[in-house]
Amino acid sequence: MIKASMPMTISKFEKLIDAERMYFNYPIQRRDEQWNLKQNSLLVHSLIADYPIPPIYTVAEVETKDGKTANSYKVIDGKQRITNLVSYFKGNYALHPNTPPVNINGTYFSICKMKFEQLPEQVKLEFQTKTLNMYYLSDVSDEEIADLIYRLNNGVYFSVHQKNKAVMGVNASIKLNKLSEHPFMIKNAHFTPSQIRKSEDHAVLLQTLMLFDEGYELKSFASDELTKYSQRLYEEMNEEIFEAAEKAMTLLHEAYGDETDKFLLRKINLPTLIYVMKHFEDQGYDKQYLIVWLTLFSNTLQGVSDEIPTDYKEFASAWGIKKVNVIGRLESITKHLDEFYNQKVKIEV
Repeated sequence: MIKASMPMTISKFEKLIDAERMYFNYPIQRRDEQWNLKQNSLLVHSLIADYPIPPIYTVAEVETKDGKTANSYKVIDGKQRITNLVSYFKGNYALHPNTPPVNINGTYFSICKMKFEQLPEQVKLEFQTKTLNMYYLSDVSDEEIADLIYRLNNGVYFSVHQKNKAVMGVNASIKLNKLSEHPFMIKNAHFTPSQIRKSEDHAVLLQTLMLFDEGYELKSFASDELTKYSQRLYEEMNEEIFEAAEKAMTLLHEAYGDETDKFLLRKINLPTLIYVMKHFEDQGYDKQYLIVWLTLFSNTLQGVSDEIPTDYKEFASAWGIKKVNVIGRLESITKHLDEFYNQKVKIEV
């Protein structure tokens, strides 16, 4: 690994982004909009007031675009700092009402509730001339990058599920990202904004992969087990389990269309629901009745229907991450599916 650094103004970052020479799509990067307005505003204040700001880390690669050869940079740490400061520079938001004044050469300037263009000229100048230190790495492997990201975020807020992406490495992260962008996860599965910010949808997908992975001995759905499984994906990634999960989610999305079910499609139910689609396919069940069963199963759990009773809810308590409860949910949902197709569908046919 070769490491170098250089000071960067916000306008330089903006030019790199506009020229498509700065990328924020590194697979292990956390999602956009992790910060709120108060945090964004404090960052702007820190830059203007010359407080220390953590450096940016990137991977430099030589690219030729439009006949011009120059470095392009993949951001591996510092995405929120860059995008939030550039967004403010472009006038996309006003600072929080509680943003404190800034002291420039003994003079205090109020900047609260102001967009960039509304700032006093002296404050604008400070914003435009202050720099962030940017490290750029070259001759670096994906494994070294993953290790660096893990180390950089080990002492700051970075959810366990977000850290797991660093543990599993680039290849598995790319595939996990692809699953998280599946229409079923975007349009059907129900996650709160807070759950998405914490990457709990990725945790659900890891739990699902654990079920599909026949060579893995399931112990629980606990966070530490997800980290161990992430390490397994790094050491021995089985592409077939990703393909099987994708196929199962496609079945569910085709059944739901663009609709959702905020009760059934919650995170505790998703791994077993996705996995039971493998059983659905193995049994050769008729797809046209799938949405009928999904609706019936949801209504049964909610106490709206008792056509086909189930003990599924007994295994969906606060201790639902334990192996006995995971297996209990899986056996209960499979039994309900079989009884539906063996009783209701046969009668109708």
